[in-house]
Amino acid sequence: MALCDLMDAPEARVFLEDIVDCPERLNEVYSDIKATDPLQDSSCVRCPALQACGGRACCRRDQCDPSVLKRVLGSNLAVLSHSLRKE
Repeated sequence: MALCDLMDAPEARVFLEDIVDCPERLNEVYSDIKATDPLQDSSCVRCPALQACGGRACCRRDQCDPSVLKRVLGSNLAVLSHSLRKE
C-alpha cells in the first residue's frame, strides 16, 4: 500500500493485509514521511511559495518548485479580473 497516488508501487512499504487489522500501523510504516514539517525545514520556511505548494513532499520527490507561486497567483488574478469585468 502506497501513501499517496503519486507514490510508485515499488516504493510501497506495506501490504494492505498487513494493516487491515490495525490501520494505525500505516502511520508507523510511513512515520518518516508523515512527520515531515515544511515549517521546520530551513529552506522551505523562507520560501514565498510555501503556502501555495505546501512544502517538500515525498510524492513530489522532494523537488522544490517556487514557480508554483507564480502560477497560483496568476490563476487567482485571472479569476479576479474576469469577475471584475462581469460587474
